Amino acid sequence: MSNVKYKSAVAAGIVVGSAVGVATGILFAPKSGRRTRADIASKTKDSVGHAKDKMNDMKQGAKDKVANTSDSINNQINDQLS
Repeated sequence: MSNVKYKSAVAAGIVVGSAVGVATGILFAPKSGRRTRADIASKTKDSVGHAKDKMNDMKQGAKDKVANTSDSINNQINDQLS
């Protein structure tokens, strides 16, 4: 499995695991319906924000690797042509 696929799988696992944990905790918490719905909304918003942050980090990492690889290839071509 490539490094990017592995990181994507880990990120997806974290998101799914978090969602299951939050849902389980909320379902077994002795709170009113209104309070439970507010908690669900808040935790969902937090989880989505966390997932977006992780995906943006991975996206930036991929962009950096592409840029570094491109620079390296260009340098090797220039060295060969010189």
